[in-house]
Amino acid sequence: MKKYIPSKNYNLKEGEEKFIERLKKESKEKQLILVNFNGKKYTVMFLANGFIATHFGRFQVIPAKVLFGKWGWHHVLVYPDLETLLKKDKMILRLDSGCYTGMVLGDNICDCKDQLEKAQKLCVKNNGGIIVHIPEQDGKGYKYVEWIGKRLVEELGMHYEKAAITFYEKEELMDLRTYDESAMILKALGFKGHTFKIITSNKNKIKALKDAGMKISGTI
Repeated sequence: MKKYIPSKNYNLKEGEEKFIERLKKESKEKQLILVNFNGKKYTVMFLANGFIATHFGRFQVIPAKVLFGKWGWHHVLVYPDLETLLKKDKMILRLDSGCYTGMVLGDNICDCKDQLEKAQKLCVKNNGGIIVHIPEQDGKGYKYVEWIGKRLVEELGMHYEKAAITFYEKEELMDLRTYDESAMILKALGFKGHTFKIITSNKNKIKALKDAGMKISGTI
């Protein structure tokens, strides 16, 4: 398994023009990393990374996806940056499913945006952490169909989980999400012997990471 090599922090003393040309070149490059997972080989693709400034701190964002995978592009938020984090033994980890209505449109039925912001805050507070954001897992994997289910919450006053079970009829069918691809991406980034404390109450997330051979010290 090759290790993903992050871009070095640029020093503008090299000259603004050279800096811009280097960024242009990097934006066109794609990096493919082969990983072994449960006896099979998978290819993880990375695109050029950048930084975002949140209310809580500056995060490096790395776009990644497993080729021919189910969940498409993942946005890996790393604090403070990948190069620093790979040198640490322990860190915070959050597998964060997308929620268009809550995170973008401001829907207060769910607390998805609050969970994402709390995860960012904890990453900074603990001097190191990762958030793997998965946009395609909106609505527990159902995407836009979930918006219909939310009408049960809003118009009938149902609890969100009861509404989902009512809508999908069987409890085991209300959540389509899987997390193997997140584990593959973490491996491709170079996380192997590291220990994670996971921000979750979802047993499926813990199981997926343990099945991938990752060390879990506990949950938040």
